[in-house]
Amino acid sequence: MTEDEGGIRPPSSRLTGADSLRAVATVAVVVIHTSAWGPTSTYTNTALLARFSVPAFMVLTGLLLAYRYTGRPLGTDFARARLARTLVPWLVWIPVFLVLDLWPMQMLPQDGGQVAQWVAEGGGHLWYLLLIPQFYVLFARWPQRHTVAIAAGALLLQTGLGLWRLYGPLPAGPVQTLVLQYGYLLFPFWIGYFAVGVALGRNWRMLRRSGRAAVASAGAAATLVAGWLLVTITFAEAPYVTFLNGTGAFLDPVLPLLVFSIAALVMSATPPLMQRSSLLRNVTRTVSDNSLGIYIIHPIVLFYLGTYTQQWLYASIGTSVAWFLIDVAGSVLGSLAATRLITATPLAPIVGVSRRGLFPLHRAVRSHR
Repeated sequence: MTEDEGGIRPPSSRLTGADSLRAVATVAVVVIHTSAWGPTSTYTNTALLARFSVPAFMVLTGLLLAYRYTGRPLGTDFARARLARTLVPWLVWIPVFLVLDLWPMQMLPQDGGQVAQWVAEGGGHLWYLLLIPQFYVLFARWPQRHTVAIAAGALLLQTGLGLWRLYGPLPAGPVQTLVLQYGYLLFPFWIGYFAVGVALGRNWRMLRRSGRAAVASAGAAATLVAGWLLVTITFAEAPYVTFLNGTGAFLDPVLPLLVFSIAALVMSATPPLMQRSSLLRNVTRTVSDNSLGIYIIHPIVLFYLGTYTQQWLYASIGTSVAWFLIDVAGSVLGSLAATRLITATPLAPIVGVSRRGLFPLHRAVRSHR
């Protein structure tokens, strides 16, 4: 499980810390969308801090691809399986969310131009399913050596592009539109996260178990500092700061500090906890294994929850936070249940997995008993 760079790792090997980080990031995505239902004065910073989620997925993508496939040939089966995991769900769910956004949710104007732009921008939260295939293609040609140096260079490139996107100069026309409006869909703006993940995956032996406590402590302290910096540094003077909202907020140049801090904290601190608790381990793995389905489906569950609970989100702070947590938990559990039902049928590929039985959903309960 910890071969040096260039070693071959068993396909069945699994990183407990990666499961934990994926589960935490999945919940954080739901937190972002739940925040939109409450008062901005209360939940703006909550949503901002939860933005570590999608970049964490990108780190995990690089880490797990490198951990599993380094030293193994990448043929057509790799490309077919990986691309199907994202492009098939995108093609299936785009019309579903288009109909929902036009009518029940009424989040999209019934205008042809607006609809075309919505699709071009990835289809709401489905945009991530268009970003990740770009890295599957890149990984097939990613260098086998000097991964740490490549990661440092890629992170510098990503940070530079993020600052350029805020400060310019950006020539008017297609370049400006591409960078400002569609930057979050382009791999260069995310390449640092992926490259760091690949470096970790190909050098996993460097992360010794004996150093977990120190890494967890440093990660906890760094998370507090990085969170404060992310909230404090607003780039208010930047000419294009208005594009640092919504999906554009994922391109904040300060965000990598929080992403890597949380990744270090979660991946080092949670494995010992999961060794002690089979319930925690199985619940975490259940959320992790169904993360893509939860990511895709949760806005539907959240819409109906939010419709009925929004009034309480604007109540006193204690009541608001309680109902906020209920909405988050309900959205995760509801979308998890829907995902598990789908994966038990031939429709499983629409949530990016192969067909499997329903019983794994109850494994955590059985183990706990």
